[in-house]
Amino acid sequence: MGIKRKHEDDVRTVIFDLALSKKEKMRLAEKAEALGISQSDLLRLGAFGVRGLRVDPEEKRRVELLTPVFQDLAGIGNNVNQIAKQVNTTVLAGEPIDVHSIGHKLLKLLKKMQEVELSIAETILTERKKREKAA
Repeated sequence: MGIKRKHEDDVRTVIFDLALSKKEKMRLAEKAEALGISQSDLLRLGAFGVRGLRVDPEEKRRVELLTPVFQDLAGIGNNVNQIAKQVNTTVLAGEPIDVHSIGHKLLKLLKKMQEVELSIAETILTERKKREKAA
């Protein structure tokens, strides 16, 4: 089996200068270290997503599998913020809070969170089964 060569357009030869404050540079270094990736890869991740990273193919696949879960969680967080804003606006306006409506929205979010939890569990079990078969 030979070594797979990159297309010349994919070989990283361009140096890109980026000016950061000392605080930004420190945060970049800390975040990259916490994620276990290089600072360059962290910047590529922000700019291009997972496709821009040089990582172990298995790890990359796991991240790709969990991306929809992260998106669901971000959506849930956004919905919670909208509910909180609605409650705060209502209270500040001196209007009565529609507890039934808010309760209904929160129950929908709880159901969505349970779906996300189930999705994570299914992903983990599927991955375990694949590893057990490979072993």
